[in-house]
Amino acid sequence: MSDDTKGWIEKSMPCSSCEQGVRTVYRPASNGSVTKFSFGCPICMGTGSVIRRVPAFCQIEGCTEAAVQQCTGPICDGAWVCSNHWMMEDIGFSLTGYACEICWHEVGSGGH
Repeated sequence: MSDDTKGWIEKSMPCSSCEQGVRTVYRPASNGSVTKFSFGCPICMGTGSVIRRVPAFCQIEGCTEAAVQQCTGPICDGAWVCSNHWMMEDIGFSLTGYACEICWHEVGSGGH
């Protein structure tokens, strides 16, 4: 993977701490009942999205395409990759069904 010296951009992304700007907490009472509390997310201020600084370009070595997806696979440590290095995986190791080319090959979808 290439280093992160190519530049960064700000990107609006869904907040991972809430559901559409609202957090919900369930608290059990001593009598067995459960109380539901909902409140605005303090991370995204209730908007449901956050601005993150992400790499502007693909982090696969030698690639200069724009980064469009962040991999959640077990090998690459959250690399941002271009659409050319974003592969559909068929063995179920990623949450989205897609992974970067590095994880795709190393985990087994690439035919290993």
